[in-house]
Amino acid sequence: MIHVSRFAVRVWNFARYSTPPTLTNCYHCGEECRDEEIRHKEHTFCCAGCRTVFDLLDENGLCDYYGMEDGPGAQMLRNETGDRFAFLDLEDIRGQLVDFSDGDLTKVTFFIPNIHCSSCIWLLEHLERLNEGVMHAQVNFLRKELSVNFNHHRITLRQLVELLTTVGYEPSLSLRDLKRKSDSGRDRDLLIRLAVAGFAFGNIMLLTLPDYLSLGHGVEDAFQKVFNLLNLGLGTLVLVYPAMVFLKSAYKALRHGTVNIDVPLAVGILALYGRSMAEIVTGSGLGYMDSLAGLIFFLLVGRWYQDRTYKALSFDRDFSAYFPMAVTRVTDTGQEAVALNNIRKGDELLILSNGLVPADAVLLSDHASIDYSFVTGESEPIGKRKGDPLFAGGRQVGAAIHIVLTKEVSQSYLTGLWDSEVFRKGRRTLGGMMDRVARRFTIIVLAIATVAAIAWAFIDATRVADVFTAVLIISCPCALALTMPFALGNGIRILGRNGLYLKDSAIIEVLAGITTVIFDKTGTLTSSDRPEVHFEGELSEQEQEWVQAVVKNSSHPLSRAIALSLNDTEIAAVEFRELSGQGVEGVVQGARVRVGSCEWAGTGGRTMVPAGGSQVFIRIDDVVKGHFSIRKKYRTGLREMFDRVKTGYRVEVLSGDNDAERDFLKQHFGVESLYFNQTPFDKLDHVKAVQDRNERVLMVGDGLNDAGALKQADAGFSVVEDVHGFSPACDGILESTSLSAMPRLLSFSRSCVRVVRWSFVLSFLYNAVGIGMAVQGLISPLFAAILMPLSSVSIITFSTLGTRWMAARNGFR
Repeated sequence: MIHVSRFAVRVWNFARYSTPPTLTNCYHCGEECRDEEIRHKEHTFCCAGCRTVFDLLDENGLCDYYGMEDGPGAQMLRNETGDRFAFLDLEDIRGQLVDFSDGDLTKVTFFIPNIHCSSCIWLLEHLERLNEGVMHAQVNFLRKELSVNFNHHRITLRQLVELLTTVGYEPSLSLRDLKRKSDSGRDRDLLIRLAVAGFAFGNIMLLTLPDYLSLGHGVEDAFQKVFNLLNLGLGTLVLVYPAMVFLKSAYKALRHGTVNIDVPLAVGILALYGRSMAEIVTGSGLGYMDSLAGLIFFLLVGRWYQDRTYKALSFDRDFSAYFPMAVTRVTDTGQEAVALNNIRKGDELLILSNGLVPADAVLLSDHASIDYSFVTGESEPIGKRKGDPLFAGGRQVGAAIHIVLTKEVSQSYLTGLWDSEVFRKGRRTLGGMMDRVARRFTIIVLAIATVAAIAWAFIDATRVADVFTAVLIISCPCALALTMPFALGNGIRILGRNGLYLKDSAIIEVLAGITTVIFDKTGTLTSSDRPEVHFEGELSEQEQEWVQAVVKNSSHPLSRAIALSLNDTEIAAVEFRELSGQGVEGVVQGARVRVGSCEWAGTGGRTMVPAGGSQVFIRIDDVVKGHFSIRKKYRTGLREMFDRVKTGYRVEVLSGDNDAERDFLKQHFGVESLYFNQTPFDKLDHVKAVQDRNERVLMVGDGLNDAGALKQADAGFSVVEDVHGFSPACDGILESTSLSAMPRLLSFSRSCVRVVRWSFVLSFLYNAVGIGMAVQGLISPLFAAILMPLSSVSIITFSTLGTRWMAARNGFR
């Protein structure tokens, strides 16, 4: 045993610290030519796919593509597209996917995850040089979208997708793409309202300016009447269109017996408009339509600023974003592509390698290896035998399999999660801080205005209207209403620059009240980088080459991990076979090599001690040589992150994995509340149970198995390697590299709320002084109307600078 242990250490150290051979980078994709190196036309390529794309671009005079970036292309798949996109020939799928089709012209928009540089944009916008059927192509780089106009008589939708895939820009096509809805209509309406308010504000100021500059001498009566009527018309336009957003909101709130911030705003708007209209109609004054238009303009700017979040990201994905548009159905006459919505219980389906099981089913093939990591959180594929049940959302690892459906897509175990009550009701929130303030503010202002009017009725009845309207105008909570949009709107942008993209700014207020943080383990705390691979046993250098020759033929995650940990070899394995759930086997230079589970390869009399990760045994001929221990890497900085989070929050970890790493998590991260073997429904119920203890929960996860918990939690973050990749429905998308900054992100959220509260204090001081002077009759409606926008500008400035200062204090840029 001593000899074996010493040799194992030498093998391990050799694998870790030996200097790998110098590798050449591929001319097309820039990746290292690890498996093979192809020389072609004075360039080096990593595979035949990259060489083919180069030839295609070269033949069409598009090699300028390579002069814009080093290795700009995407690494190519080695297999041809074949019938992968045959479902795009189905008329019902095509009709739902395209944006427009008439005559010869069809327009379609694709999401292209591989768009990453100026070379990508240049190539994609020159697609017409690759196929004459393409009429025009335009890239939206921020959204990673490609809009294509094409002649569908010259190139079909399927051929267009195959062309894009061939050049390394395969579109992301999922069931969700058939259901997508655009929110551009709402954005456009807000911008039109903002433009109308700005137009009216500028023109009213222009028409009123002569009177302001005349210092009381006025202008000719004829011009003055015309100017006043124009101001009245523009002010009325502002009231009936841009301001209607706030008036309708106030009306709906009052109808439901509640008071939000728009109620006192509506009171101030109506008072300002009513007073101005009375003065203009009676000829007793100029009115204050400029202040009205300016108020509405600033309020709409605030709303636009608050809503201007990360539109390119999707925060509301469900299982349909993970499921394919179509599958391959096996019939008596052969195989056919069929839309996912058209498959039925009893259908036999062919699931290709890395294909998704779309509904609950029974396995017809002898063996299968199903990866449920994105559904249950279990990190390792599960071996299945003929007749075993399979659940929707699993991904087949290995050779193609045949299944027969036992349920339809809408009735499957996974999709049943979206029938949970939590997905049908609104999220439980803390209640809007501004709305709580607005309830008291409205009552107090109306009471003060009424009492002041009654008092002045006895002092000087001619001043009643002036005092009453002055109180309502000066107390209009425009500064109050602008505080949160600008403070939290600026906060959401600062968080975005530091890797946390929030669905809307209201989430910041929720984060400030969080008391418990719950983390998923697999994919959240663990990294998708190469796992740690350690061999225990005895393998010579030649035997290592034999193992490499066998495992490199398998697409199983554990086989890939072992292959990457060993030096590449030119030796080929023969008689290769792979049994799902057991392992792989092949003959190399006359030696039979078996790699897999202990039952498959045999333990060789070894006593196994449970440890975190997976164990893969090696058997050469009839001798068990040892086993590889494979553990997923945890993300860097987690120890410090947990130490800081635990100082202010209760911390728990939920995992769909088994409890093999319980001791590791306790020892390295100091987390005591650990829950394993959790199904998606278990996670949802656990979050609900924590909330029932009056805790406010932040859930941090990454997969479909976390979707229910993310939705149930007061706030949910989805951790992703690529912000444009798949993530379940959530309130925020967190870049994996920013997970270690979680304590600072939560601290900054609390700081933003403190800035809002300070702004409230300033606004209340302004209102208290202004209302006090208005009650005494010391402020005219004109002065109140001028003071209102000045207070708004000061609050906007304070809120913006305050959040920037807090960002600097928390170490954010």
